[in-house]
Amino acid sequence: MATPVLMPTFGMTEGEATILRWLKAEGEAVAIDEPLLEAETEKATLEVPSPAAGVLLRIDAADNQIVPYKATIGWVGRPGEALDITDTSAPEATGDMSSPAAPPPPASWIKASPIARRIAREHGLDLAGITGTGPRGRVVEADVRRALTAPAPPAAAAPPAAPLPAEAVEAGTLTPLSAARRLTAARTAESFRTAPHFYLQKEVRAARLAALRTELLPEFERLAGVRLSFTDLLLRALALALSRHPLLNASWTEQGVVVFAGVHLGVAVAAPQGLLVPVIRQAETLSLAALAGLRQTLAQQARAGSLPPADLTGGTFTLTNLGMYGVDSFLPVLNPPQSGILAAGAVAGRPVGVAGRVVLEPTLHLSLAVDHRVADGAQAAEFLADLVSLLEAPSRLLL
Repeated sequence: MATPVLMPTFGMTEGEATILRWLKAEGEAVAIDEPLLEAETEKATLEVPSPAAGVLLRIDAADNQIVPYKATIGWVGRPGEALDITDTSAPEATGDMSSPAAPPPPASWIKASPIARRIAREHGLDLAGITGTGPRGRVVEADVRRALTAPAPPAAAAPPAAPLPAEAVEAGTLTPLSAARRLTAARTAESFRTAPHFYLQKEVRAARLAALRTELLPEFERLAGVRLSFTDLLLRALALALSRHPLLNASWTEQGVVVFAGVHLGVAVAAPQGLLVPVIRQAETLSLAALAGLRQTLAQQARAGSLPPADLTGGTFTLTNLGMYGVDSFLPVLNPPQSGILAAGAVAGRPVGVAGRVVLEPTLHLSLAVDHRVADGAQAAEFLADLVSLLEAPSRLLL
């Protein structure tokens, strides 16, 4: 009997993925666990393996089509095996159907972004009654929020949004949003709307930090194959400081503030598909060398598009560093539902006062963003002072 090819859940409870391209054609032989296609979630691009050995009998979802997790997208079986009509009763993909007579998909499979699904679920809205303005009619966050503020449901469904007029894009090239870029846009916009940010900034005297990194560089590369970075030193300092300041390692909920038992550090990575934030779990239990090795591995996987979705969830605090781009300082946006994020600039020679004289010395600018619902200014200042003391006496990072 033929085996259905299902869109994996990629470790998530609900959601959908876009089929980028099939790696096998109908009628082509496949081995069990051999990659059949590439699919893109809102966080990563991954290969979908064959569930059985045989031939790819039929493809039920085309390239660039959005399908829900666990939907049937194809069939694998013996060469020449006929598919029984009952085989087609499995959930179909949510992309455009070629036959106009095809029945509409169930409401739970309506094309919608994860944040749109969550908001609709929280407010008891039926996605079937919301007109999507996203790609291929996808329901996005703005559609759900419009439905929440509408005085009454419309008598008839509104027509789909019109495409951009030619004159609007003739001066440049319109680049479609990747799933990762769309998710970043939705999350940062939600963060600014819902979390009251406040910022604290501090200049770190970084001469000893730079000297320690220079001293450790050859040893790290020889023993661990990792080039020690300032990001690694910052991660180690954050892991130690957050374990002593629990409200900065917490999250706001309507029921109360959730303080996390472990420090799970997110590290912002600029990947071709957009900004990704892989998570280093239980960072407070890891040595500097272990942190550096994990940071390098996760960053490489993120840039290659091979990072498992599970490594992109569950962070409790985020570090974003633009020092390698020569940026002196910047103000970050909270990564919901976390209550804190640290932005780091470049370590560079800057004028500082020493014994009544102005000299050039390596310094590092830090900017801390905090959710004021979770922690106040004094609590955040104490955390930042502790963090700076670790960076200015960096031998403690090796303990």
